[in-house]
Amino acid sequence: MPPYLSATQISQAKSCPLAYRLRYVDRLATVEPESDTTARDAGSLVHGVMERLTPAVKPAPEATIHLADGLEVLGELTKERYWGKKAVERAEGILNKVLPYHLPACDERLVEQKWFETFAAINAVGFYDRVDVGVGESKVTIVTDYKTGKHLPAGDSPQVILYLAAAAMKYGRNVMFRGVQLPSRKKVEYQWSTSTLSEAETLIRETMAIRQGPHPANLTYACKWCGYKLLCPSWRGRTLGMVIRGTDTLLSKSTEELQGVYLMARSQAEDAEAIAKVAEGELKSREGRCE
Repeated sequence: MPPYLSATQISQAKSCPLAYRLRYVDRLATVEPESDTTARDAGSLVHGVMERLTPAVKPAPEATIHLADGLEVLGELTKERYWGKKAVERAEGILNKVLPYHLPACDERLVEQKWFETFAAINAVGFYDRVDVGVGESKVTIVTDYKTGKHLPAGDSPQVILYLAAAAMKYGRNVMFRGVQLPSRKKVEYQWSTSTLSEAETLIRETMAIRQGPHPANLTYACKWCGYKLLCPSWRGRTLGMVIRGTDTLLSKSTEELQGVYLMARSQAEDAEAIAKVAEGELKSREGRCE
């Protein structure tokens, strides 16, 4: 039984039960190097800047996060640990586009809030980047999540459902989830509804069922960044061979599955080419020694 379930774990279980089992049940370390961490580290730096420059006060007046202050805090963060030149440059580029950033007046503002709630007798956990309690005349509570990646969450995503359900249990039903993409400032907003709690409980139950097994591997676009490819039978041959031998199987796959098959085939082709070059070089070397 997991001590806590998070939206990330639920998303992983729904996306690929095998990767979920290896990471969260077996707790295996990844078996090959992770991909470039520049984007992830830049996102962490931007989150750090926004967190440190967002005043947590009660009541909270309107406020603005200015570029000069943001770049100063970015410099402080880079002194605390090494992030890599590319990550710092990327974070600076994001801050140059997103700052100044306005914060609304509210009854109370909270920053980087960790929450714990229980759904369907299972504990869940998450983090709110920012909580603005009692905004405007309607006194709505807005939980904000900053995204530095390309995509904002859909309304039926585990994060939105869990965060809204948890916020309603703490702050009442007049709550909203707001996802903000940085630096574009594009945003999505979702209100709590009467079905939110039951949707959260369903997600929890479905994840617990997946945890019990079986744990099939699903080919998706996310396979490109998975650290368990060497342990995955679907990635390393069996499913690819079946697909190559039967075009009907290939054509019947969803777009997401087809992206996974494409990446797997391309990866195997690259592996084969690299092995061929090594073998060719060794053969030439042996021929030279025999002359």
